[in-house]
Amino acid sequence: MILRQTVFSKWAVLLLGLVLLSNIMLYQPAVQEALMIKLQSGVILGSFLDMAVGAPLLVYAAFRVSKKQIIGFMIAGLVLARFLIPEEFFTPYEILLYAGVGFEALLFLAELTLIGYLLWKFPKSGPK
Repeated sequence: MILRQTVFSKWAVLLLGLVLLSNIMLYQPAVQEALMIKLQSGVILGSFLDMAVGAPLLVYAAFRVSKKQIIGFMIAGLVLARFLIPEEFFTPYEILLYAGVGFEALLFLAELTLIGYLLWKFPKSGPK
């Protein structure tokens, strides 16, 4: 990943850091007690949107990555959300993680199929 040479890319990196830090701090019990935060389902959905959509878009704005890599960042965001969100809050949303990993597996299988098809269609040349 190469950082883009624009002013907005530096802001995108800063915002990406803030998004990740705020989501990490949100689920720390000491922070919840200090700020008297009661987590609700809207907060959990917001974290999923931050990790699966917001963070990959900020990565795309800040770094030179392909659109296919952004799909990988979206799946990685769902997996990261799985580790950030405590188990008691995550159980109703497990299907999102499985759907994301399943989509990535289908994408990987499609790429392997294309490689196999190219190898099958490659001209066979033997010794003359």
